[in-house]
Order: sequence, then structure tokens, then C-alpha cells
Amino acid sequence: MSKKLYEIFIIDARKEYEMLIQLLPAPPRSALSAIDKSKNQDLIANYPNLEAAIKEILDLKPQVIAFGEIHPDPGFTYKSTKARFTESILPLLAANGLRDLVIEQILTDPKIEAELKHFYDTGCEIDEKNTPTLLNNIKYSDKQDLIKMIKKCRALGIRVHAGGMTIAQADETIKHADFSNKITLRDKARKFTGKAMKTAINKLLRTNPKMRFAIYGGLIHNNIADNNPFLTDGTNFGRALSKRLGKGYFEIDLLPSQEKETIDTFGKIKNWEKLIPVNGVTCIKRNQTRIIFF
Repeated sequence: MSKKLYEIFIIDARKEYEMLIQLLPAPPRSALSAIDKSKNQDLIANYPNLEAAIKEILDLKPQVIAFGEIHPDPGFTYKSTKARFTESILPLLAANGLRDLVIEQILTDPKIEAELKHFYDTGCEIDEKNTPTLLNNIKYSDKQDLIKMIKKCRALGIRVHAGGMTIAQADETIKHADFSNKITLRDKARKFTGKAMKTAINKLLRTNPKMRFAIYGGLIHNNIADNNPFLTDGTNFGRALSKRLGKGYFEIDLLPSQEKETIDTFGKIKNWEKLIPVNGVTCIKRNQTRIIFF
């Protein structure tokens, strides 16, 4: 693939969508929003780095921009998406005037809300002494990267908002010993998270209907695509938010090439690995959706 910036290729994703639907007897832990039944074709562009790809979107001054990741499995060895987001994207959000960030992986709880306020008001650390409820309820493989993200937000003047399920719901699902093996628990977790994210987002928009903010969470929840089966089961907030805000809403999916199995199984983008340049990132563009490979 040429390294020339914005070199355009065309992909017709209609057949790939039909294949995707056949592969979904049960919800996966992540699903790509790249594939819908749209008659539109995708534009593919190369950028020298992640910052350049994101800056192009931010220059359009969206009101709400929702980032989706593939949650890494235990024992992952690559630079996490959260780490990349913290390093490359958070400073751009702050510079663009987005000073609020809803994070799916922070659980919704009065004690956590109070601890976050204390964290911002006092400049304290995230530790057992100052924020024990927050700290002990981060149950992800990239926990330390999430903590760094929260700390970076404070340093940049970005206010963090909890967008996750309740502690009781987490105890019932993601903290359960059989969570990885039971589809019913994963179903519940997706729906709990989707409802919680909607509540957090609507709370901000009730405070100020024109408020500009960003969202960080899993890929499924931020989808815009019209025909994805996860858009009607309570998991998704992106579709309604897109209809409400129109071009004021952007969905951005951040896909590390190391998550090959997930991308291969649920993305059905042929030869996607060839889209990744030796240097830089590749972005698939579809209307208000961006799928970025790195």
C-alpha cells in the first residue's frame, strides 16, 4: 500500500455484513461497527500517526465523539488502546474544547462519584487511602492504563464521569468466576453497560443540550450502523445519539492489529491487515463512523 496520505481505496461491505450476521448465534465480547448493510462504499485513508487521523475529525467540531475499543484479554502484551488514547488523543480533546469524558470502565456508584470529586479537588493519588472503591472496582486487564488515563484527564483539565454499571451488577456479571464462559452473563453485562452509558450521557445533555464531550468504552455500544443486531437489545447508545445529534456525533473504533482473532471473526473486512501501513495508521471512513487500524 502506498504511504501517500489519503490514498483512497474502495470496499463494498454489503456481502461481508451478511456473513457477519450468520456468525452471530450469540453476542461476542466485541463487535465491529465497520460492517453494516449500507449501500455506501467506504473510503480508506492513510495517516502518518493517530493524532493526524483524530485531528481531522476534531477540526469538524463534533459535539459528542465516542471512542470504542476491543477490551484486551488477560495477559495481553501489546501497547493497550487505552495507553494510546491517553498518549495521543486526550491532549487533542482538551485542546479542542472537549473537557468532559464518560468512561464505561468506571462503575456507577455514589462512593466512586465522591472519590472522583476528592481526586479532582485535592490532587490526591488513586490508591487504597484516597479512592479505595474506585480502585478496587476496576476489573480489567489494562487496569493500570485506565488509572493513567484518569490521571491524565485531571492534568489536562478534563472531567471524568462514570459510565459503567453498578457495583452490584458488576458482582453479578464481570466479576463472576464464570463470566468468560457463560453467554448469559456476557449478555447481562452488555445490557447493564448500555443502560448505564445512556443514563450518564443523557445526564450531561440534560445539564446542557449543547455540551461537547467525549465517550470511551467498548465497540458495540457506540455503533451507528442501522442493521447491527446489537442496536435493539439495550446494548447500544450510538444509534439514538446519532439520530439526535446528526453530524454532531462521531463513532470512532480503535483497533490494534494484535487483536487479530476478534477482527477476523467479527469484522469480516477482507485483507484488513494489508491496510495497515508500515508507519502510521489506516482509517476506514463511512459517514460519521471511523474505524482506525494501528
